[in-house]
Amino acid sequence: MPSHNELRDMIRDIGLMKNLVVETEYPINEMRLDVAWRLPVRENPDHAWEVHIGGNFFEALAKLKHAWDLWKADPRDQTSHQNHQLAGCCAALQTSDRSHWD
Repeated sequence: MPSHNELRDMIRDIGLMKNLVVETEYPINEMRLDVAWRLPVRENPDHAWEVHIGGNFFEALAKLKHAWDLWKADPRDQTSHQNHQLAGCCAALQTSDRSHWD
């Protein structure tokens, strides 16, 4: 099972493959989002990601809600039951032809 940081980095890498501006540990007031994606023409995130393996699930949801309230960023919570699927998708993406993404 990938660690929290490995999953965060997979989400970061997917955003980079999609030619988005990507930042990990994105500041949001006194908190940090695990990953934020935005289009190059925007100043604020379009997607806000929280990886949740353990700990306070409601804190993760509060961060996502705050990102929505501030920027209308599409909230994305990567929960533990999805992590195996994400790892498989990332492995497939790394070997696929991505020329049609541009």
